[in-house]
Amino acid sequence: MIAPLRIGAEVAASPAFERASDALLRLDERLKSSPFRQGYQSRSDFREACANLWMQGQLVDLQDLVLLDANTNHKIVDQATSHAWMVLRARRMVARRAIDWPLSDAGILGLEGEWAGEAEGRQRDEFIYEPGWNESERLLAWRTAISEVEKLPALIAAAIAWDQWLRLEPIQRSSWRAGLMAALILRSKGKTKYHLAAVDCGGRYAKYRRASHHQPYERIVGFLEWIETAASAGYKELDRLALAHRVMSLKLKGRRKNSRLGELVDLFISHPVVTVPMAAKALRVTTRAVDLMMKEIGSVPRELTGRERYKAWGIL
Repeated sequence: MIAPLRIGAEVAASPAFERASDALLRLDERLKSSPFRQGYQSRSDFREACANLWMQGQLVDLQDLVLLDANTNHKIVDQATSHAWMVLRARRMVARRAIDWPLSDAGILGLEGEWAGEAEGRQRDEFIYEPGWNESERLLAWRTAISEVEKLPALIAAAIAWDQWLRLEPIQRSSWRAGLMAALILRSKGKTKYHLAAVDCGGRYAKYRRASHHQPYERIVGFLEWIETAASAGYKELDRLALAHRVMSLKLKGRRKNSRLGELVDLFISHPVVTVPMAAKALRVTTRAVDLMMKEIGSVPRELTGRERYKAWGIL
């Protein structure tokens, strides 16, 4: 294994680093003054959760995840969707916490215990978990690796943290957290002040596919490609939200003050998928009222299912 400091310094001098750094900075600066920042982050969290499971070889329907989160999904929830919901809640939890907590030992182990419902020293099924994994030693090795690149740019530190988490897997069966740890490094170092980066979304749509036999330089440059891809997708998403909000807002002119149409517009901005039962619950109105508002809001939210009995809409 090449020392993280050496490989990090080499990557920091590459064109890939400049492209990724500039793309991420432009997205964060745009979000700084964007009225859709919260809506963008909410939508990004949903998509990141689905991308995270895709990276693990499992497909999760975005609509199923949104409905599960809204507690309006009446289908039996499969394991992959349940896991995606865990990823979604993890991102929301760390976003609410102090910047340093999620990266502390207490935060890393606490986040694990939150989902497992287990205390420190927890017993695990030996058919699933290896008894001799030694999480403390692996976590120390991970921290040592990222401490070596402490003085290098934030993006390099995040790339090393991501690569080393996948290599060491400090918490057993937690490779899914690699992208989240990288995003937290970027946030803690002030590179992303106004959003939590969607690393796995970039990985899903970028050309690079990580493999353990790749050389460290190749893996780190591949991570930078993921970041650049995610940031580029973020610009387009903000453009779509701005255009959709502008068109839908035309329908709000002249409305009564107690009209819920504005809340429906906000729901479309913050969720990639909206159904009638979901909107009825969120807006505290009847499904009949939502049906009427859907007809009033116009054609910007597109119907996604192509069904007559069960419909879902979203901003494409």
